[in-house]
Amino acid sequence: LSNSIYCDNTENVVIKNNIIDGTAKNGVLIGGSDNEGPGCVNTTIQGNTISSSGQGGIVVVAATNTMVQDNISNFNGQTDAGFGQGIVVAGGDKTTLLGNSCVGNSYAGILTVESPTNTFMQNNTTTQNDFGIVDADAIGEVTAFFNKSCDNTTANCIDIPLVLQPGDPVTMGANLCCYDR
Repeated sequence: LSNSIYCDNTENVVIKNNIIDGTAKNGVLIGGSDNEGPGCVNTTIQGNTISSSGQGGIVVVAATNTMVQDNISNFNGQTDAGFGQGIVVAGGDKTTLLGNSCVGNSYAGILTVESPTNTFMQNNTTTQNDFGIVDADAIGEVTAFFNKSCDNTTANCIDIPLVLQPGDPVTMGANLCCYDR
């Protein structure tokens, strides 16, 4: 299989309590990959364990109102290290990441790209990845509180600023971003 669970242009989908191991590409892929239609709307991804996927564990692309909660997404990027993320948010609006654990992924524990809006992260843990939490373009609207990003190989928090200027689209507070090795 390319992706174990894939949905596109759907509404009110719940992906819950699955164990996914060794998928060729992504464990869970949701969103408007064809750029036609609304993408996925009102999706919940909860309580899943995803490991050893060829690329990403959970990939959310151009979706609206997505909850990603209490998932374990570990050791992804087995065939394509540059795409080995625990969780990816690429564009979209109103994505919430709560209580997820991302360990040992070949690239990032959590990655945001393509300027997502209204992305909220809380109580997530990233450790033993190449990078911990990364806002790749640093221009989306990301709010992050009480996340733990420690013991990642290259860096723990990238472009999630610790000092904010008025009008900055990124808000961060009370996160534990340990010193880089």
